[in-house]
Amino acid sequence: MIPHREIDENVGGGKSSKISKPQEQMMVTIDADKRLKVLEREKSAVEKCFFESDLETQKIISELYFKKYRTYTVEGLSYDHIVNCSVRTVKRLKGDFFQRLARELDIYEP
Repeated sequence: MIPHREIDENVGGGKSSKISKPQEQMMVTIDADKRLKVLEREKSAVEKCFFESDLETQKIISELYFKKYRTYTVEGLSYDHIVNCSVRTVKRLKGDFFQRLARELDIYEP
């Protein structure tokens, strides 16, 4: 005649990960937006420098920095004929790329 009722011991409810104060939420959103804009700016600078480079430089940068697991070293790119350049030229092309990138990001100091 009297059905069994389970007792709810969770009186206060759970906690939300969302910030409850709107001012704090706005500051977190603005801060995250600034960081996102910086990352987008850096990404576009890398893409611009990469696609404006010659094919040999693109191969060097792709092999050394864009692969998840790097297969070659600077010397290996030349010795294994991945690029048709000497080790010295590979180093120079890599350095030139990063100088252009630094100028593009306004962090170059001559």
